[in-house]
Amino acid sequence: MILDKYKYLLFDLDDTLLDFGKAQILAFKKLLEDENIEYNDELFEKYETINKSLWRSFERGEISNKEVTSERFIRFFSLFDRKVDGSEVDNRYRGYLAEGNQLFEGIIEMLEKLIITHKLYVASNGIGITQHTRLKNNNLNKYFERIFISEMELHGLTWVLSPDLPPPCCVPLGKLPNLSEPDSFLICK
Repeated sequence: MILDKYKYLLFDLDDTLLDFGKAQILAFKKLLEDENIEYNDELFEKYETINKSLWRSFERGEISNKEVTSERFIRFFSLFDRKVDGSEVDNRYRGYLAEGNQLFEGIIEMLEKLIITHKLYVASNGIGITQHTRLKNNNLNKYFERIFISEMELHGLTWVLSPDLPPPCCVPLGKLPNLSEPDSFLICK
């Protein structure tokens, strides 16, 4: 089996273990319900266009992730001539998103098998609090040695949060043993 040659498996969370697409739509529907706006697919597509455009700006280093998460709702609700506090709306949205407990079929069974033979890790570029809540709500923490959250990058190092310790209990990725060995790990996305 191809996995036999690897000691460590790093899993992305969104759209690998958890169905982020489903969670995102449900969170967006709840947010619109809060605002007394009836959901339809066209509205979600408009939101997605705004959101993706802002994330591309972030990837180019033009804006921060905090600006993305706030500005996307300011721009979206401006389509309805509404002024909103983007950070407040994002906090509500993120709360709904954190409720997203949509595991893909067969994930628990797969993790139960892999934990016997491998060291398992999560490597996510998501927002830390949301990802930790989703892991906890789906009872996934017990499978992973460490959780890598790109948002926790400081001083050029990616910081690792232990699943059994709340933030900010973390160590730099560079200090973890063995992850730099050639062919020692596989990223599962």
